[in-house]
Parts: sequence; C-alpha cells; structure tokens
Amino acid sequence: MDGKEAYRSWNDIDFGEEIVISGIAGRFPGSDNMNHLRENLFNKIDLVKADHGRWENEYPDLSTRMGIINNLEKFDADFFGLSFKQAHVLMPEGRMLLEHSYEAIIDARINPKQLRGKNTTVIIGTSYIETQEKFLYENYQLNDFQIVGCSKSTMANVISYYLDLKGPSYTVDTACSLYAMALGYHCIMSGKCEDAIIGAGNLCLHPIISLQYALYVGVLSPEGYCRPFDSNGNGYSHSETVAIVYLQKAKNAKRIYAICPHIKLNNDGYKEVGITHPSLLMQSILLKECYNECGILTSCLDYIETHGTGTKVGDLQEVTAICNSLCKNRETPLMIGSVKSNLGHGEPASGFIQIAKPKYRYLENLFTSIDEIGYFTFFNNSDVVPPSEMCLNFIFIFDDVACDKQDAVREYFVMNRHANVDCFYLCQTYARIPKHLIRYNANLLILFKQDSTNFKHVYNDHVNTDMSYDEFCALCRGCWQQKYEFVVIDKDSALTNGRYKKGFNEFAIP
Repeated sequence: MDGKEAYRSWNDIDFGEEIVISGIAGRFPGSDNMNHLRENLFNKIDLVKADHGRWENEYPDLSTRMGIINNLEKFDADFFGLSFKQAHVLMPEGRMLLEHSYEAIIDARINPKQLRGKNTTVIIGTSYIETQEKFLYENYQLNDFQIVGCSKSTMANVISYYLDLKGPSYTVDTACSLYAMALGYHCIMSGKCEDAIIGAGNLCLHPIISLQYALYVGVLSPEGYCRPFDSNGNGYSHSETVAIVYLQKAKNAKRIYAICPHIKLNNDGYKEVGITHPSLLMQSILLKECYNECGILTSCLDYIETHGTGTKVGDLQEVTAICNSLCKNRETPLMIGSVKSNLGHGEPASGFIQIAKPKYRYLENLFTSIDEIGYFTFFNNSDVVPPSEMCLNFIFIFDDVACDKQDAVREYFVMNRHANVDCFYLCQTYARIPKHLIRYNANLLILFKQDSTNFKHVYNDHVNTDMSYDEFCALCRGCWQQKYEFVVIDKDSALTNGRYKKGFNEFAIP
C-alpha cells in the first residue's frame, strides 16, 4: 500500500458500518492473558525480568534484562487436533498465535465453530523468526509437516486451516505489525470479508538478533531499561509478545472495545542520515493527512499512545511531530504515554500492546471514579456485572442520580474522546490508527428519568455530536432492540440480598 488508497471521511461511514475491535487476546511479558496484563499495568509492575534465562549470559555487551512471556513450551495439541509429531515441529509463535486466535474469537462473544466455512480473513504480521533456522536445520525432523510448521509464510494458513476459515490468509513480513491491521481493515471495508483475525508474534530465543540491535543498530539500552521521553533514555529492552485482535463491523459486534475510523500508512523514502533514522517530516505529514482524511478534529484527541522507544533521536522526532501536527489550537494538554516503559519493545508485535493499553487506561479512570459510589450496582438484564467485566460499549443510564461522580463519568463518555495509537519501526514505515472510543454505538452516556420529556433535555445537554434528535432516539431504540449491554445505576433501586437491581421496562425511550 502506498498510503493513498481511497478513503471516506469518518462522518460519511454509515451507522453500523464502522470497523471495530471486538475481541483481543494475547500473551505478554510476565502476563499470561489480557486480564493479567491489565493487573500488572494497574499495579505499575516492571515486566522486564532481570535474568531472562533465554540463553547463557556470555555476552557482556547485552543487558540481562528482557521481557519474556511465560509457559513458552506449553500447548494443548489435543484441543486443536494436532498429533504429537505435528505439534513438535510447529514453531512456538505459530502455536501461540493459533491459541490466541481462538481466544480472541471467544472474547468477541462468538463461538469459533460458528466461523467454520466463513469468509474470515487471517493476516499475521511478522519479521525475523529466531526459531525458524533452529527448527529447520538444527533440530530437524524429516516428516510431512516440518516445512509447514517452520515457515513463517504459513503462520496465518495454519490458523485458517485448524479453524476452517475460507477468507484470504497470509503472513506479512513487516517490522510494523499495524500494517497487518491496515490490511485487515481494508479487507472488511472493501467487502472482501466480514471479519478478520489480525495478529503478530515476537520471541527472543537467540542472542544474535539482540547483539545486532545492541552493537550495530544501537537501539538497545545497555542497562535494559526503556525510558520514553526521559533525558536518561538510551534505548529499549528487547521483549516478547504474541497478540491477536478480532475485527468486524459494528452492526455485527456483540462487544466493542474500540472503533477504528481510519488507518493511514506511509514511509520515509530515502534519507542521507540512513534507513533507521526517523523522519520528522514524514511523521508530521502522516498525522496531518490521517486526521484530515477521516474528518476527526485533533482538538478532540484526549490521549496518544506513542511509539516511544526511549531512544533520544526517535522520541524527539515523534514528540515534535505530535506537537506540530496535533497540538495547535488546543485548550487542554494532550496526554501521551508509551507502554514500552512497562514491558519493553515487542518489535513486530508491539503495535497490538499499544492498542490494548488505551482500553485499560479508560477503564481504570472510569472505574476509579465509579467505585466510590458504594451503593450502586451494575447489571446486565438480571445478572449482576462486576465493574472488572464491563466493556467499553456499555451504555450508562443514570436515573436522576444524586452523586458527585456524574462529571467524572461524563468526562470519559460524552465529550467525543479519542485515543490515538502510533506504531513506528526500524526502517521508518509508519502506521497510525486514530482510535475513536466514542461514536454512536461505541459509548454513550444517557441521563434521564422515566419519561420522554426529559429525554429531549438529555439530548440538548449531554449529546455532543452531530446527531439530530431523531438520530439520537433511533440510536437508543436500536441499542435497546439489539440488546446492547445496558448498565443501570439507580439510587432508588430495591435492595435484594445486598445488591441493588432494577428492571428496564420502566425506562421510556421515545
């Protein structure tokens, strides 16, 4: 792709046709799943180990600190119908990508068996695979599955095969995993498929790659600490990641973590300073074009999840591009961050960690505020839902709640908030996803009593979008009919067995 493919403004995309992330799964440094990652991030845990144990410490130029994933050797072959012989020649990245593809589908609240025979796309982003030569040339086993299990070109095909998916299936050899995301996004938008499994994996199993980065590219921190935007930053720590996201259209989604209104790609081209040196000009152009094309005002941005590797040149170029392109005419500060400070750089898979982090940031701030309202209960139909299991597409209904936390909730769910994700890499090919967290059925805060007259008041006071009143009513009726996850917070709810609950039938939607 050349970054100039046909696009539509975000406001031109029909209701329900938006591409959403509805399922996420993965394994990260010191974190066995998404919930484990969330707990570690909330608790501000350093997920880069001081003694990684992946190889003998006989290279004084390499830091002993590295972010490694747990249980590398474990795989439930029987579950997927693989024989002992097949499982032992399938590379670890391939095994974990298969497992987490299955998990991501379930996370989207879909039975994987329902996808059998469907035109589901599978695209895996990868770069170098450190186990490939080891499996092929060192521990080789001559059998009919050896070349399939050890080839990165078949990593996506293995997922399609065992899940019986009929859509396009291929591996993208790229240092920027969000290129795979862009390809999946455009597959759905163009009508080639209805949904897509997109992922990437990176394992650090051989010291040679790390030595190359440390000695010749000069991007690894000698101490093994990644300090983005810090004057003491001197590179990043090498880390492992395997992650999958499930994409589909909003109208088909049972869960919405985030909406992707647009994805933009470009490349630096030739530079005298070298291929690994980032270009301030091209990053600035990418930012400006991305937001101009999708029609999202940069003043609406709330947070930027940056590439942020802790290298002095890279961080300076990125922050300068953000300031030049996104910070003009802002009345409030634009917050930035980088998850690499917690768990290092997952290289070809790092973009998927960046996608997950803003989700948890919003949940953390929201639940911190709501948890102080001690006598309110969240529930979905008749089932009580703990805050930790809530999704970003929950619709909050306040029935004239007398609490001082309404402003805190409104801050995150009404004011057209956006989070942005950056993914840059070694050869300066950039991908940018403006991660629009609020758009019609993504997040909406409704405050109304049990009559339709107050509903008009809600629209006038609390809906900060370009929706007409009729569209607003239609949205709420549609959400009601589609059984979106409603959360009712009502100070007058009846107390039953220590829990407050109230039915939906008394709430009036015009």
